Amino acid sequence: MKFTKDGTFKILQLTDLHYIENDDDDKMTVALVKKLIETEKPELIVLTGDTVYGEGNIGRAPEIFGVISDYNIPWTFVFGNHDDEDIGNKADLFNVVEKYNGCLAFDDKAAGAGVGNHFVDVTNDRNEIVWRLMLIDSGNYINGVSGDYDYIKESQIKWYEEKVKENVKGAMAFFHIPLPEYDDVWAGKHIGEKNEDICPSRINSGFADRMVSDGITRAVFVGHDHINDYVGPYKSILLGYGRAAGYHTYGKDGYLKGGRVILLNEKDSVNFDTWVRLEDGTLINSFNTSQLRN
Repeated sequence: MKFTKDGTFKILQLTDLHYIENDDDDKMTVALVKKLIETEKPELIVLTGDTVYGEGNIGRAPEIFGVISDYNIPWTFVFGNHDDEDIGNKADLFNVVEKYNGCLAFDDKAAGAGVGNHFVDVTNDRNEIVWRLMLIDSGNYINGVSGDYDYIKESQIKWYEEKVKENVKGAMAFFHIPLPEYDDVWAGKHIGEKNEDICPSRINSGFADRMVSDGITRAVFVGHDHINDYVGPYKSILLGYGRAAGYHTYGKDGYLKGGRVILLNEKDSVNFDTWVRLEDGTLINSFNTSQLRN
């Protein structure tokens, strides 16, 4: 993908839509998704998991993924822990969704574990990869035990390390389940809210420190925890949340649904602008990430 003529590239992160059955809550979710897309007019839409939920997830896919594809804006997605929970076959769901118009997702088998690990490049006019967006399947549950959240495996980490070293200036990762280091971020400098305990895996695979070591990764954005939206530094990288957009999820009084926007600049492969757009149209927590790195 290319930067626009003004040298920017806008990403809209949508997370935890939890689309189930086309009831009133789901219709509100669809209306919000449309509002966010039409307000922000992004160059790319990234869904960070738990987009569909329940036994009808494949059959209902057109009602939510189809809405996004109708905008003729490139988009991509990763799985959360709920997307395939009641059918037990993530590959079948992926094979359906990847065929929708505008979907950039593919399943890079070189990553080993997971389904749908892939990347999207944002290049300049010299075809230099200014940003490589890494999309990773963070799994479901350890040994199938609900609530015992999964983690990114060694094969995926090695794949990630190889891909960000392919003449990439800056990299950004998107997946669903937060890393344990998100607790460290909240204890330090940050922007945004934390209204619940983070729910990472009990297994720390060391991915955060591996991203620090590669010297190319700048930020990570996840979903999963529906009433957290903070961003802050962990050593040299930023760890952040999107903003849950689904009305079939738990919430908190006064904490509105919304989406995160990330604005990349062709001349900067380290920092970027980001903000949260709320369901009432309000824009909050707008900042350049250099404010957190200093």
